[in-house]
Amino acid sequence: MTNIRCLRLHMAALCLLLASLLAAALAGCHQPAATSSDGGESLGLISVPPLLSVDMATLLTAQQVSDALATEVTGPQIYEEVTAHFESEDALTTADITLNEVTREVFDVQLAVIRETYTDLEEAPNLADAAWSQENKELILYGKGYMASIVVDIHGVSEDNANLLGARQLASLVLDKL
Repeated sequence: MTNIRCLRLHMAALCLLLASLLAAALAGCHQPAATSSDGGESLGLISVPPLLSVDMATLLTAQQVSDALATEVTGPQIYEEVTAHFESEDALTTADITLNEVTREVFDVQLAVIRETYTDLEEAPNLADAAWSQENKELILYGKGYMASIVVDIHGVSEDNANLLGARQLASLVLDKL
């Protein structure tokens, strides 16, 4: 994976992680400490739930991603429990799918922050609650209680919108599975 692709992947994961922290803060996330079984003093243990209720390893298969991108890919490799990475054998074609469970309000705030960073972010054509960055090859969308970042880089395509079309197809598959 090239340094730029790696940086994009980490930036997308960081944005979604920040969104989840914001969601937790807005929700007033507070769990009382566990108590001993005899009802006595607190044990001071708090269980941390998984970041997602979706298993990123089984969200999409390599074949589904290959079909969407019209290029054979392998994967997924899972990063930080929230990102599934697929890549071609030569690693020149990649797809990264990052999910975060958020409310619509948190998505709107996070998208506003992203708009300040991505100067070319525009509404994705014919796709509600989604924005596209051609420069970053990233589709950001909200659906079924999830914020998704789908970064697609198809090597050797001449069409300007091929990455967007691949990202849209992946988004449709992801939303169907949620």
